Amino acid sequence: MTIAGYDKARLREKLKVALSAAQPVRTPEMLKGRERELEAIDRALCAPGRNVFIHGDRGVGKSSLGATAAYQYRSADNRPIIVGGTPNETFDSIIASIANKAMGYSRTTNVKQQSVQSR
Repeated sequence: MTIAGYDKARLREKLKVALSAAQPVRTPEMLKGRERELEAIDRALCAPGRNVFIHGDRGVGKSSLGATAAYQYRSADNRPIIVGGTPNETFDSIIASIANKAMGYSRTTNVKQQSVQSR
């Protein structure tokens, strides 16, 4: 199957821009069909003492939904803290990763990293 006006190299370049399966989506414009969930996250984050828990099957867009919400509610001078999990992670290890990132420590070396302000 061919697409008029596209050779293989040009199609690959266009796909790199349009698709990012290896990285979560970070903007509402690129997150399609999740407006209701973003609104629920907004309501939860605006209410004192409420939290957000995103769950679901693999590949349904949990990371993209979380990253989009995180980037919407970040302060202008900071990136949100985003940590990944693996099947071997525990609740404690994930919380430790979040705390280490918040304090500027590298997870693997426990050495405080330099803050990078060019965002």
